[in-house]
Amino acid sequence: MGIVAAQTTSPPSVWPVYEQLVGTLAEAGFDDDPAHRAIHALGSMLLGFSRELFEPDGDTLAPDPGETPVGEDLPHLARMAASVVHETDAALSVCDTRAEFEFTLDLVLAGLDRHRLARSGA
Repeated sequence: MGIVAAQTTSPPSVWPVYEQLVGTLAEAGFDDDPAHRAIHALGSMLLGFSRELFEPDGDTLAPDPGETPVGEDLPHLARMAASVVHETDAALSVCDTRAEFEFTLDLVLAGLDRHRLARSGA
């Protein structure tokens, strides 16, 4: 956990992966809310739930003025970020809320139940 816990910002190297995920979901007919939740669900599977894992000090996720604006390179993420309202009640950090944790848990439990039913022949 040392390497993950040492990170204080979401590295820009993951943004193209998230962009592709959000774009794929958009093409499949999903709107921004499930796409946003999918990013958290998959990120949680990779990184685990850690309080304040990527809560930056100040606005460190904003692109440098000399860089290409995020919207040009990552249009799906830019659209999603502009449309998703983040809850502040029961927030674990800037973006990871209790609702996102519960959504991920529901996905895991539903998958386990589906697997159990398939094995029992029901």
